[in-house]
Amino acid sequence: MAAGGKADGWKSLQEAERLLRLGEPERALGHAKAVLRCDPGHLGALELMAKALWAVGQLEEVVLCARRLESLYPYEPGYFVTEGEALRELGRLEEAKAAFRRAEDAMRMAAEQQTPSIDDRAVPTHAVVEVPMPDDAPESAESLAVAQPNDRKVWTV
Repeated sequence: MAAGGKADGWKSLQEAERLLRLGEPERALGHAKAVLRCDPGHLGALELMAKALWAVGQLEEVVLCARRLESLYPYEPGYFVTEGEALRELGRLEEAKAAFRRAEDAMRMAAEQQTPSIDDRAVPTHAVVEVPMPDDAPESAESLAVAQPNDRKVWTV
């Protein structure tokens, strides 16, 4: 990626997205990691890595990736929801509830920002995070108060 810099990184992430759609999350993960080696805080690569990690079932790594995203973008509720869903799948329900509460706090803080500074405008204030849900998932759950169910068996914030 050194030769083309950002252009190569963009192409790598596009390829990774394509691989995810084709059901090849392991290969997509490799592309995301390559971009992150050059730019450890790359938002798109981190988000893609979280999706790929989820797809390969590495939920502990999803939690770590979500926390990394949260530290970079603390006003983004979707990252807290991703962490909470992974923790819920791992059976760590108290931690999951805490993550969902942080998502609600992030939404509230983002809504309260009336006149953001120039630096604040660069930080995302909303996200769409899709998390695969089992077919037998309940239609609603107290811990998912910040999420909206849809008919594709994913939760969308």
